[in-house]
Amino acid sequence: MKVLVIGSGGRDHAIAWKFAQSTRVKQVYVAHGNAGIAQTATCIDARTIDEMADFAETEGVDLTFVGPEKPLSAGIVDLFESRGLAIIGPNQRTSRLESSKCDAKVMLRELGIPVPEFAIFDDPEKARQYVRQYPYPVVVKADGLAAGKGSLVCDGVQDAEVAIHGIMEEKIFQMAGGTSGQKGGDPEANPTQPDQEHHAGDDAPGTEDRKRMPVQKLDEQAAGAPEQRCQQQKGDGAPV
Repeated sequence: MKVLVIGSGGRDHAIAWKFAQSTRVKQVYVAHGNAGIAQTATCIDARTIDEMADFAETEGVDLTFVGPEKPLSAGIVDLFESRGLAIIGPNQRTSRLESSKCDAKVMLRELGIPVPEFAIFDDPEKARQYVRQYPYPVVVKADGLAAGKGSLVCDGVQDAEVAIHGIMEEKIFQMAGGTSGQKGGDPEANPTQPDQEHHAGDDAPGTEDRKRMPVQKLDEQAAGAPEQRCQQQKGDGAPV
């Protein structure tokens, strides 16, 4: 079978590398890939989801696997399925849980899943009023995709107001422009202290023969200047 992997990062390289090891796979393409991935698979210069779908259709690709969040949020799965092309990944509506911090937090709260206190704003002045009334630290987050850098850790009101101005008025994260304010809690959830995040998943959600993946732990800490204090990963490991 022919496989198309979407992406150009380390995760996508690993996915393509693993596909290439299968005796059932005769050709692995990656859109758009990079020089390192080109040592494992054939990289193609398809940059938009329409170009990717055109390639898959023309080349007779049997399966497409999507790595990054951006094409998912752009609706690549919906597009492929509308053209009868097999693809692995959540559709545009479902991927909102990844692409929208606000949507994800609201859903967690509605389902009764513990989540730090938060508020969502589309008015920067109301956001500033909110961060003036809570003890610190707080995290100001841009709603939308921001390449893992949309969460700014703030130690005081001035830091928070700079973050709000940057996200909502200067649009430092481009399309990720809405803002949510999340209050810092106990030390375990306090973003100015070393923090841990755990991920769990499987390789084929919703199928009877799915395989559970080991839990992965990510160690994070705040780093950078006040207006750039993103939570950055120090490392990860599995199993936990």
